Amino acid sequence: LRDSTATSLQPFSLIMAALKLLLCVAGIWSCFFAYGILQESIFVYKTPTGDKFKQTTMLLIVEHTVSALVALVIMQFFTGTSSNWRQHLKSQGIVACAQCGAKFASNEALKSVSYPIQALAKSSKTLPAMLGCLWSGKAITRLQWAAAFGITLGTAGFSMGGKKGSDIEAKPLGVLLLIVSLLCDGTVSAAQQGMRNQKEKLSPYEQMFMTNVGAAMILLPV
Repeated sequence: LRDSTATSLQPFSLIMAALKLLLCVAGIWSCFFAYGILQESIFVYKTPTGDKFKQTTMLLIVEHTVSALVALVIMQFFTGTSSNWRQHLKSQGIVACAQCGAKFASNEALKSVSYPIQALAKSSKTLPAMLGCLWSGKAITRLQWAAAFGITLGTAGFSMGGKKGSDIEAKPLGVLLLIVSLLCDGTVSAAQQGMRNQKEKLSPYEQMFMTNVGAAMILLPV
């Protein structure tokens, strides 16, 4: 009886796992889509006098603070915390610094490069992230490389479709900031992959909380 019950539950478990995966993918896409629209609307907005938004640091402090509070609420009421978080302070500090640098550089770059260049840089973020994982010792298959290049080319083509050559503008400072942002993304991936290889791991919400608190603390004196 137990064997038959387990057999009947197996397809149900697979279906539930597939639905959970689809829900997570839809959530990630929706959030990133909304994030991109809101971010672009902030930086393209002009006041009646022609002034643009310049408070990048304050924007990032608010973003990191809200993210840290969300993670804190989830840990307090749902998942709890582990007792080994102190041993991850160094690695989480690296992640916080790199993620802070990536976001600050990409936001500042929005002031110096045109939309097609921004889209091209954003669409290639998968590649430095994979290089970071490769540097930390994780094996990357040919299929994964092919998928990464396909995502990059597809996203770049979709984002830049319909843009004229005269619309493409890039100041050297903006291009440099985009390169810095991509390098920081690769550093984040390498550090996070190293943390995953440790025996005692932090939960995703603990990582989210520590990373965002660290990034906000770095930005406060700026």
